[in-house]
Amino acid sequence: MMMENVRKDKQIATIAQTVQEMMTDRGYEMTEFLKNNEALTLKQPWMQFKKDDNDCYVFLCSEPKMGVQDFRKVQNIIKKLNIRHCIIVSQNGATPTTAQSLNDLDSDQLDIELFPFKYLIRNPTHHTYYVPQRALSALEKERFLKHYHLTEDQIPILYSDDRISQYFHFPIGTIVETLRAYGSLTPYRTYRIVKKKE
Repeated sequence: MMMENVRKDKQIATIAQTVQEMMTDRGYEMTEFLKNNEALTLKQPWMQFKKDDNDCYVFLCSEPKMGVQDFRKVQNIIKKLNIRHCIIVSQNGATPTTAQSLNDLDSDQLDIELFPFKYLIRNPTHHTYYVPQRALSALEKERFLKHYHLTEDQIPILYSDDRISQYFHFPIGTIVETLRAYGSLTPYRTYRIVKKKE
């Protein structure tokens, strides 16, 4: 039992590091970080990050899957702190009922991201085959479509549940530029548009 707790503490420490790296890559700065034993109670956020006027709160759920009761605890904190954007980290994601509740939420009012532990054990941008990616701004997207005489449905798709898409939290409709160098003397750029799986 003690060995299992030590293993879990190490796992959570690794996940905490990946979350911090992920939020830094998104342009956020950490403003608060709780000890794991405080965060696991779901009485308050585990971490808090800030980017300009936007705050993002991270919750840590220790249950194998986040159930309705755990989600209600998070919802209560969301209402109390008037949270607009949060990340929930859970061992194996959410139960089907909770996942449906998350899908039913008004995404214009509240942005909730759900990450299972396995997605955060390793930073996907540290992988050998990772290639730099960035989202085009609204103006760059407009110029890109105009320059190549394209419509959005003519661009290859990057699904929103792709690991890299989730890591950077690319919004639906964003065009993502990837810098590749496979078998080429000079790097070349490819473009994909973020869409949700039907």
